[in-house]
Amino acid sequence: MKAIIFRLSAFFCLAGTLVSCMQQAGEEERLFSLEIDAALSIPSRVTGDTGAGESHVSAFQIFVFDREGLLEASGRSSSGSVSLRCRAGDKTIRALANAPVPSSILRLSDLEMLVSRLDDNAPGSLVMYGAADISVRADMRAAVVLERLCAKVVVGKISKSFTSSVLQQKTLLIRRIYMTNVAADRTLVPSVISLWYNKLGYQGDGSSLLCDAVGRVAAPTLDEVHTFYVYPNGSLSGVRGGAWSPRPTRLVIDAELDGVRCYYVIDIPGIEGNHAYELSDIVLTRPGAGDEESLSTGSAVRFTFNVVPWSGAASYVENL
Repeated sequence: MKAIIFRLSAFFCLAGTLVSCMQQAGEEERLFSLEIDAALSIPSRVTGDTGAGESHVSAFQIFVFDREGLLEASGRSSSGSVSLRCRAGDKTIRALANAPVPSSILRLSDLEMLVSRLDDNAPGSLVMYGAADISVRADMRAAVVLERLCAKVVVGKISKSFTSSVLQQKTLLIRRIYMTNVAADRTLVPSVISLWYNKLGYQGDGSSLLCDAVGRVAAPTLDEVHTFYVYPNGSLSGVRGGAWSPRPTRLVIDAELDGVRCYYVIDIPGIEGNHAYELSDIVLTRPGAGDEESLSTGSAVRFTFNVVPWSGAASYVENL
């Protein structure tokens, strides 16, 4: 799940006067300079990527913690490189990209419990996080691998192929496509949710990431791609309707069949960050449900479901 690599090169400072003034418990501490170089835009290899900048880094932040988890150095840059100075020894490196600057980070635990909002993301500027544990020494190289905090859901071609010849002649208007029951925030480690968007139906939340207005007729096919960005939601619950409780994130195709509103609802359980969930060759075979929580069975909708680690590595495919 490799996204973007930061390379760290440490160079031993030879100035004897500098070394001699750095004393602790009678031991010399060597001072190092860390050079971080970042490729600001690496094309994603994920299936169906349109090159919309899903791997683009416009700004990044680096945090260096000592073995006790205390912050020793930090820096940020939008130019692709930053220099940091820290002592030799075991270090914990953390990196953030395309994210707001935290107000106060003193310990590793402060950073790991940092809450990232889904609204911090935008197409072409997705929030990323990376971690590495290294032992800083002279003439070394290390890498921090960034992964996107969000997942993406991709909807491909939608076709109308009703089993009823009478209904097949009716006009099917695709009004919009959107995501419901979406985790709207998360901590960095582990991923803990405290805010949800579009609970039990579309509420207008996160519209730029979670909803596409369509307004076109499937006649009989609507051949276009729609992409949505959501935060991880590990729920596998089968609960539907009723009072709100955590449940799987759902894709909803909001339609009108001959002027009558209906919904095609597809569960996407166990969503993980930095993965792509691709629904392609969607075939609608019957009128949809009357609400946004009723699961559309295989007799109403068929599709190919492809889950891909966002680096484009090994994937698995289910035909539903």
